[in-house]
Amino acid sequence: MPVYTLTAQLRDHGGKVVDVQQAPFLVLEPGEDNDDAVEDLLEKARELQEEAEELREAARDREHRHHHWWH
Repeated sequence: MPVYTLTAQLRDHGGKVVDVQQAPFLVLEPGEDNDDAVEDLLEKARELQEEAEELREAARDREHRHHHWWH
């Protein structure tokens, strides 16, 4: 079953992106099991948390090349 990611950009009053938040979700197909879905979502959530922390660290690092899709 595919796991999708909802992404939201948080912007300041000037329109500059100040944070990006993500949440995984999926749609069960007929015959798919809820237990498998929970495991898949928990794994995807862990991955997204790791990526978010890396992005937050990069935002504070003046030496980091800002090459992310929202820049």
